Order: sequence, then C-alpha cells, then structure tokens
Amino acid sequence: MKKIIAVLIPAVFIVFFILIMISSSYLKQSFREDDNVPVIIDAIKEDVDAGDWSEAKEGADELETAWKIIMGRVQFSAARDELRDAKTSIVRMKAYIEANDRAGSLAELNEVKEHWTYIGE
Repeated sequence: MKKIIAVLIPAVFIVFFILIMISSSYLKQSFREDDNVPVIIDAIKEDVDAGDWSEAKEGADELETAWKIIMGRVQFSAARDELRDAKTSIVRMKAYIEANDRAGSLAELNEVKEHWTYIGE
C-alpha cells in the first residue's frame, strides 16, 4: 500500500502541473463581458479609424483592465515574454492614442493582437 501511494502522489502532481502548463489556450478565452480582448481590440481599431479619440482612450483603458484579468489567469501557463511584450504594446498604444497618432495606435493594436494570437500556442 505504501508503494502505491509513493508512486500515485507524484504521478498526480505531475499530471496536475502538465494540465496547468497546457491550459493557456483555454484560459485566455473570455469568461465574462469585460475580458474579451479580441472584441475590445476591434472596437478600439474602429474608433481610431473614425478618429474618435475619446472613445479610443476609453477602449484602451478597458483593454488594459481586460489584459490584467487575462494575465492573472494565464501567468503560469503562457510565455512570460509574450505577456510582458503585450503589456508594453498596450502602454505604447495608450500613448499613441493620447497623442492622436493614428498610425502608431494601429501599429501597436496589431502588435497586441499578434501577441494575443501566440498565447497558448
């Protein structure tokens, strides 16, 4: 009986950690209305294209909040560099929006979208 327990406990832990490590593609999905990153990115893109900078600024703040929620869920299963680079792009995007720079805003939005795609792959 002791031998079975001695083998079973480490096996259960290994399976548990493997499940955590491969769960980022599931955990990055939206579970609530306020953490749907792709929808928020598309809304910001539309606002920037229309030149509606106040709405784009609100969207950028919403994206930053959603990113914090997602980061809390995937921090143990996603590449840390990918998460950090996406956060940096969001901060840069907010600065471009504040400066009313359409090209810079769209470039950073596309970079955030690209980082989002690679989380969980």
